[in-house]
Amino acid sequence: MQRPMQAFLPFFALVVLLGSAAASHADDPGALQFAVSFPPDRSSQPADGRILVLLSTDPGDEPRNQISFQPDSQIVLGVTVDGLKPGRTVLVGAQAVAWPIASLAKLPAGDYFVQALLNRYETFNRADGSVIKLAPDRGEGQHWNEAPGNWYSKPVKMHLDPAKPATIRISLKEEIPPLEMLPDTPYVRHIRIKSELLSAFEVMVAELGISVARSLAACVASIWRSGMICITISAVCGISAGSLPVWIGMFSFLASSLEEMTRVWPWTLTE
Repeated sequence: MQRPMQAFLPFFALVVLLGSAAASHADDPGALQFAVSFPPDRSSQPADGRILVLLSTDPGDEPRNQISFQPDSQIVLGVTVDGLKPGRTVLVGAQAVAWPIASLAKLPAGDYFVQALLNRYETFNRADGSVIKLAPDRGEGQHWNEAPGNWYSKPVKMHLDPAKPATIRISLKEEIPPLEMLPDTPYVRHIRIKSELLSAFEVMVAELGISVARSLAACVASIWRSGMICITISAVCGISAGSLPVWIGMFSFLASSLEEMTRVWPWTLTE
């Protein structure tokens, strides 16, 4: 059986890799490395964040969508950048934190789909006086591979061999577009609520997204009112006549609760 600490290590390693662990950016012309940059037409301002180089042998999807906490994950290398200027390169090589291999030097030689991505950070001047740089949630649920505003490159297939020195240049020319707001339907309503407390603490507008289903309860209440639910349960589950009153009592309580919800939150159950 896997020990708790052993089970935690893969999770910790990937969190460190995707987070802000420092890494050396020194050029090593005698090794395999990646030189990652973004063009001036992508942004004229310096960028902060986490540069991720992604390597995959699976052509089924982009490498950025094939990274997981599992040991059979495709490969990711990461370094942090602070104030990276347009056109300047950051080098990602054997000293970068890697997952699930130990380092780029341990990469098995072969053909890979290569991609890079910048998980962009923003600066937060918090109300407690602290200043931090983090990747904010932009509605995607903290999934860096699909976070709107992150820059990335298109995957390119190439042969990689750590035993053969090479500097592979990658330009982050693409940007993940904003999420499309889902329209309300007769069954689901999407709501965004500004959090006054979070906005005041982070000194920025902080919103919470909520999706609410609104017709299921009405359907259950309607079924109850028609008396069909007791007949259905009795027929399908083979409930005896003696125990049927117990089920009737349970659904009577459910119906009363649903009717109370309708009174307090009318649009949830009546539309």
